Amino acid sequence: MTTSSSTTLEEEASVAAVQKKSGRPVAIKRLIIGAQAMERTASGSIHREIEILKQVSHKNVIPLLDVIHRRTSRVESMLVFPRIELDLDRFLKDPLAETPNHLIQSLMRQLLQGLAHLHGKQIIHRDLKPANLLVSKTGDLKIADLGSARKLPNRDFTTDMTNLVVSMWYRAPELLMGEVEYGPEVDMWSVGCILSEVFLHEVLLQGSDEIDQLTRIFRLCWDPSDFRYRQALKDKWVQTSSGQLAKPALSCIQPRKTLALRDDWRFGGASANMRQLLQQLLQMDAKRRIQAMDALQSPFIKAASFEPHPLTYKAPQLDVGATNSGFPHRAFWDSRYQQYVHF
Repeated sequence: MTTSSSTTLEEEASVAAVQKKSGRPVAIKRLIIGAQAMERTASGSIHREIEILKQVSHKNVIPLLDVIHRRTSRVESMLVFPRIELDLDRFLKDPLAETPNHLIQSLMRQLLQGLAHLHGKQIIHRDLKPANLLVSKTGDLKIADLGSARKLPNRDFTTDMTNLVVSMWYRAPELLMGEVEYGPEVDMWSVGCILSEVFLHEVLLQGSDEIDQLTRIFRLCWDPSDFRYRQALKDKWVQTSSGQLAKPALSCIQPRKTLALRDDWRFGGASANMRQLLQQLLQMDAKRRIQAMDALQSPFIKAASFEPHPLTYKAPQLDVGATNSGFPHRAFWDSRYQQYVHF
């Protein structure tokens, strides 16, 4: 990712590597901040990600193994993580990938366990999507990329934050309508989108922009009988990625008489327990959306095996999405970096 130096992050790249002493495969995430953004960001998003990772210790959240800093005219940081074969997005795009019911249950149980741990520490991820969920060949899942995560300071578990978070297809409706006071419920909406995608092998709500995204959400998830929620929307507007108010939210509603999600033909092969959990996750009203701990007690998840299930797929090139392009030569770094060799 490359942006101007006036923004918080100038460059981000990842590379596959191996720890010389142990032979352990690792992934190194390199973050660079330009001079103009250095003072604002050095104690900002990168340090926040590092501090959050240090607070987290759970088998379903990627652990931070090491941090390497270098500061000249720019701040350069390297975050070292265990290297895992692939992510859920790449797995689902494999034409030979199979997701039987027991595998879906296992993956979702692991996701909810990791998320319950984060939420228990008042941390919200804010960018959950298949590409940020790492999965091994043995079916172990770890939540990754906590660069957008925030720790909530308030006891009521909400605080004013930017709503321009979460990839659009996985973004909760309240964020699309400009809500800045929110909590872990935005992650739970993303979990619902992920559950449907694991079952369907396609993105559930593929809007072309924020207006189209919210229209699709209303079409599928809005309950026409919920007059209280409709009343709460009367002053809400769709907010674009530039922060502009584009259109009244109510104008995105298309008339119908039933909850479309309940009868969506795409979920005809899903069990009643899966459909029930999906409806609880994709609840338009954030206050009614199921929480991670409660979702773990749902019939669909409680039936899951506690042992991960191996994945079936065509073996990809396991490059962990990494590239050597622009990565510095080892001699450019201090002795701490010498313990790794990249490839």
